[in-house]
Amino acid sequence: AHLICQGVLDEVVIFTAASNHNGWVDFLRASLEEFAGVPRGTISRIIAGEDCRMRDSATGRAFKDLRLVSQDSSQVLIIDDKPDFVQHGEVVAVGEYRQHVPIDHLVQAMPCSPERRAFALEALRQDQAQFHPCTTDFSRDCELFYVMQRVSDFFNVSHPPASVLTLPPRLVERH
Repeated sequence: AHLICQGVLDEVVIFTAASNHNGWVDFLRASLEEFAGVPRGTISRIIAGEDCRMRDSATGRAFKDLRLVSQDSSQVLIIDDKPDFVQHGEVVAVGEYRQHVPIDHLVQAMPCSPERRAFALEALRQDQAQFHPCTTDFSRDCELFYVMQRVSDFFNVSHPPASVLTLPPRLVERH
């Protein structure tokens, strides 16, 4: 939001190969804005799997054509865990984040019928059976700081705003 107000960014877009058919990405956008403490609408658009026309014939993965964000894709930066499937524009490659965070207690607290709760728990169970939880400890991961530096460099921002995270002293020597 800070970089939009300064005119450094035109917009922030979620570009995902995931489907938004049931509103999952809409929910994710609202959650990210809430968590980040930015005004609603800071993430101005969603480009989801339904918008991706080209797919890899071998894997079925969607190609993300950054010209969907802007015709001048030289001004588009995406942060993605599957950089080989990004076309046009600039990509900052990051590792896939698969940390398992148990949320059964949140499902139990959902204000819904027992049937809907059971449905949600079963969906979680099936998801975990298909995509096994990762046991990697990400507590010392510094990838976010690398991404912040790449974003600052791409948009010629000399330094991040004071409200941006700084590298914890205990991690400085590892970075």
